Amino acid sequence: MSFCSNCGSQVPEGNQFCESCGNPVKKPPQSQSQQQPPRQTQYQPQYSPFPQRPPAKSKKTLVAVILAIVVLLIAGVVTAAMLGVFQGPAPVTPVVTKPTSSVAPTNGSTTVPSSAPTQAPVVTPTTAPANISKSIDPIKTYYKGLISQRYAECYEVLSASNKHNAMKSAYLKWKNLQKKVFSDKSFKYFKVSEAKNKTIEKHKYAQVALYKIAFTYLDKAQNYKKVTDRFKVYTVLEDGKWKIHKTDFDIREDISYAYYDIGYMYETGKTVKRDYRKAIQNYKLTIKYNYKDAYAYHGIGFCYYKLKNYPQAIFYTKKAIKYYTNKKSKSTACVLAGNIYYTAKNNAMAKTYYKKALIYNPKNVYARKFLKAF
Repeated sequence: MSFCSNCGSQVPEGNQFCESCGNPVKKPPQSQSQQQPPRQTQYQPQYSPFPQRPPAKSKKTLVAVILAIVVLLIAGVVTAAMLGVFQGPAPVTPVVTKPTSSVAPTNGSTTVPSSAPTQAPVVTPTTAPANISKSIDPIKTYYKGLISQRYAECYEVLSASNKHNAMKSAYLKWKNLQKKVFSDKSFKYFKVSEAKNKTIEKHKYAQVALYKIAFTYLDKAQNYKKVTDRFKVYTVLEDGKWKIHKTDFDIREDISYAYYDIGYMYETGKTVKRDYRKAIQNYKLTIKYNYKDAYAYHGIGFCYYKLKNYPQAIFYTKKAIKYYTNKKSKSTACVLAGNIYYTAKNNAMAKTYYKKALIYNPKNVYARKFLKAF
């Protein structure tokens, strides 16, 4: 059982809001698996985020092909002439048909007769197989870079698809915001599996390794609480180099989360001096990157309530009610709206929102208690 930092009321385990005053307790934390690139397209030798057409053949290539065909034709004519010299003229001119089971020569030799046993062509790989032991290298580079705050190095080991989802400037912005909230400390890893020709989020990679990560950091928004996130990360072979591929990588959502956490710190006074105006500023930046973030609207409504700006408090609290997707959260936001109207001496609207709170959550004891007070 925890207590509200605003009014001191008990907050049941699992609740994200104080049911007495509506103060947000803490937005559900974003795991490091989401924080790293993290949301987080068919393998091609030279990656492009868009469908890539096969490269057009150059004039030199066409000339070479034509010369090869001419050489083969001449070789065939000469061979046929030599056979005619040693075997004598054929009584009947044979009809030449295209062999159905022969293999086209690749070194200038004569064509194998169709009646002779054929051998499957040997395909020589153009590049040597990648060393799978090197697949751990980008993991080490990335997470050591996070701990030492060398974010530019972290960005360089991301896959092309991750970079397509986040420009370097946006990635660096996110990480520099995040370091105001999280203090990265250590990581552990071990390989789960490896595979060839695997498709991840519509990208096909020649080789893939899957690693399990345990990443430990201090959360300043929870008074330097030590947190360990456990998640899985792919490393992929791309253009002959091993890279990290983060699934579900959405840089706008990541930046939105970072601004929310900073706003929460200012609202609650966790590790910084409480400042409702700075909290509102960061919550509004949260909405800039994710306009449906109900938690940010709820936080803004509460901060305006504490600043006694009731019209703005009501406006943003109603936005929170609109964008919450679960009824329990809607009920808690309705209690906050009722409290705002009650403090602003609008008892009729206060009753309306307390009743709405019970419609969304009949077990909301605070809404029932406040209604009995009238």
